[in-house]
Amino acid sequence: MRLYNAPLEKLFAEKYRSLMKAMRKDSTREPGAKPFDRKEWRARVVRDMEPFYRVALQAGGHSMLVLSPTVRREVESRAGLAAELKARAPFAVRMSRTLAERLADTVDTTYNAVEQVLREAVEDKLDAAEIVDLISQEWADVLGPRTETIAITETQVGLQSAREYVAHQVIETWLWVTALDERVRPNHVIYGEADAKPVGFNWASLAGESYVLRYPADPECEEAGEIVNCRCITIPDGDVEIAADEVDGFLEEFGLDPGDLMAGEDATPEFIQ
Repeated sequence: MRLYNAPLEKLFAEKYRSLMKAMRKDSTREPGAKPFDRKEWRARVVRDMEPFYRVALQAGGHSMLVLSPTVRREVESRAGLAAELKARAPFAVRMSRTLAERLADTVDTTYNAVEQVLREAVEDKLDAAEIVDLISQEWADVLGPRTETIAITETQVGLQSAREYVAHQVIETWLWVTALDERVRPNHVIYGEADAKPVGFNWASLAGESYVLRYPADPECEEAGEIVNCRCITIPDGDVEIAADEVDGFLEEFGLDPGDLMAGEDATPEFIQ
């Protein structure tokens, strides 16, 4: 999965950082200019970042489909035919919009953080130069470490959401696999050491938590500490068997064509490049 993550994380960081730079410029206009409009900026984040999520969802679907011997056989049997299947991508289109709208919350988070710095600076009676310096430091974090963290997390959200979509329809149980290093958080060590669980199982319950975590980077998980910077994946507990007559349907759901799968499991799909 890291073969997918690296180029996607870079793509996300570049696109998101560009948006935040424009947002910073827009939020520091001269007095008398049009006030900063959060609603407009949220819509812009959705519009500009939705294509990224669509690619991430494609990559996630690709990573599951190439695990299926049935899909491999079907794709190989019609190599060179390359039927056009990209006119419709229901799941990828629908889910990419949902994830982009969730990301738009960062507009409020970022702007609230800048406003908080400004309020505290005024309360502390700092001079203008000191206030400018503090706000600049806040934006430096937004455009640096914070963007990198969001890029890692949101890439996982897209990849894993697509994998769960396929898994929920074609496999019964899967395993939680960690990065197997000292950075793995304690809860995720517990999940990684557990036996295979049914797709849709609440992994957080293994650590005695009450919130729901169905798979790594589950966008509906209410605990940010479970998903931010998560590098875990889930893998099928055995082969992924997909009925031959369902192969075209899965390719359509993700806007993939047979050629996208021909390079094999270990290759970065051409549509990411």
